[in-house]
Amino acid sequence: MSDRLQSYSDFATAAIAILRVLQHRLGFDLWMITRTVQNDWIVLQAEDRGYGVQSGDSFCWADSFCSRMVQGLGPQMHPTLPKSRPTAMLNGH
Repeated sequence: MSDRLQSYSDFATAAIAILRVLQHRLGFDLWMITRTVQNDWIVLQAEDRGYGVQSGDSFCWADSFCSRMVQGLGPQMHPTLPKSRPTAMLNGH
């Protein structure tokens, strides 16, 4: 992977590129770019190697590890989770 800055023609292409760089450099089986709409946590792009998460998936924000972290109730990083979708993410649509 090159450290040179590149330009991208659209968000999806740039998002995929950065998620692949993060996965390559830091590992982890799941990297996501998401947004929240009310209590929906929507996956815009995902680089997934074990959880089955795909772009377009939606989860319940309040039940997520990230929600807990933002509230100061959990770790800022969680490097080890079960290889199946985390229980907190199973409540999604």
